Amino acid sequence: MQYLERLPTDALKIDRCFIAAIGRTVATSSVISHIIDMAKTVGLAVVAEGVETEAQAAYLRAHGVEFAQGWLFAKAMPIEDFLALVRTQAWREAKGRQDAAAQAARRPDPAPGSAAHGLSTP
Repeated sequence: MQYLERLPTDALKIDRCFIAAIGRTVATSSVISHIIDMAKTVGLAVVAEGVETEAQAAYLRAHGVEFAQGWLFAKAMPIEDFLALVRTQAWREAKGRQDAAAQAARRPDPAPGSAAHGLSTP
């Protein structure tokens, strides 16, 4: 642990062999949660490599892993294709936020205590 704390790094990348063990009964399946906890204890971001299934992604999200790469998200591609993909996704996200804001602005505010506020009505 002291060795990890002294390394000049800000992230720990978990190898795909550990990711592949998620949800399976194999020797390495119990190790991944300890790797994640250890990285967080020393203040490292965690990157999961080789995420191929939604179940793996859900496990990693539930354990606070913020970064992942793998075929679940996209196949390997040339840098030009990757940059185009990122630009397209950023545009879609921005457009979605604009649309949601415009839609919210057109809706009247719900009455206090209504179900729209998440409160049950008497």
